[in-house]
Amino acid sequence: MDEDVVQVTLDRMSEDGEPVGVDDAGRAIRVRDGEVGGTYRVVVIKTVNGQYRGRIRAMKDPETGWGPVHSRRGLSDNSPTTY
Repeated sequence: MDEDVVQVTLDRMSEDGEPVGVDDAGRAIRVRDGEVGGTYRVVVIKTVNGQYRGRIRAMKDPETGWGPVHSRRGLSDNSPTTY
């Protein structure tokens, strides 16, 4: 099964406080570990309630281009990332 990987720029916060961006297909994708204004390559996951969530694969840096990004969640507090 192929992964659905897209590029998305997070442009606003959702009503729940999560960063959201729209991909080329018009899907609003929530990226929990992203920051508004950031551009990311994400794996898209459709949740049971019909929302789209993205898991970050790479972040675009204006100076150096694409590179890895480390999650802000789960590294220091060992909490699991759930969708």
